[in-house]
Amino acid sequence: QDTEFLVTAIDGAAPSFPSSDWQQELGDLIEVFAQQWADHPWRPAVHAAMRSTSATRRRASENTAAIAASVARLLAALTPHLDQEQRYEVAVVLVETCQTLLNLSVQDGSLNTVVVEETKRLARAYLRAVALSQ
Repeated sequence: QDTEFLVTAIDGAAPSFPSSDWQQELGDLIEVFAQQWADHPWRPAVHAAMRSTSATRRRASENTAAIAASVARLLAALTPHLDQEQRYEVAVVLVETCQTLLNLSVQDGSLNTVVVEETKRLARAYLRAVALSQ
């Protein structure tokens, strides 16, 4: 259910991505995700539990793969120099990093907006570096 929400939000942003203001669009998307984390402060506990057994790790990997596939499609126009496999790996790094930082952002039960802002800064810097690499 959460994975579906995230994939739907990413796919909804894809038609206009990247625009001339893609960094703001990326920040807005992260804000949507941060609100999801704030609305469900139990996420970090679920995230940890999903890594506790081989069966739950497999399920977590499937969820990450679904989200990363959507992110990879979103990044296609921004990273035309990457092949599909490379773009997917960039997406996995971005998804895992953002999930970890968003878990940190609700660690005390309320949304830490400073952590969210740093998540956006990191994601934008990483994607700028990827987009400019050749």
